[in-house]
Amino acid sequence: MKEDSISYCENIDGLMDEIGFLHRIEEWHLFIDASTVSLKALLLHNGKEKPSIPVAHIVNMKESYESMQLILNKIGYDEYKWKLS
Repeated sequence: MKEDSISYCENIDGLMDEIGFLHRIEEWHLFIDASTVSLKALLLHNGKEKPSIPVAHIVNMKESYESMQLILNKIGYDEYKWKLS
């Protein structure tokens, strides 16, 4: 698995501050979308009042336990523990 094929945000709170949102973890859930050539992770607002926020993207990698674990580790899922969808 090539880690240089992943783009991700390692400071979610800073990202939310930068775009003007207060990061209340309970208001967001994590969605991971897989296609045949890439994986992407987005934060989706539970009330659908705010736009989705892309937080990770991996190219040339299929969905697997290892690729999912890589995304979750890179974005700090253990710290936030958003609901997954």
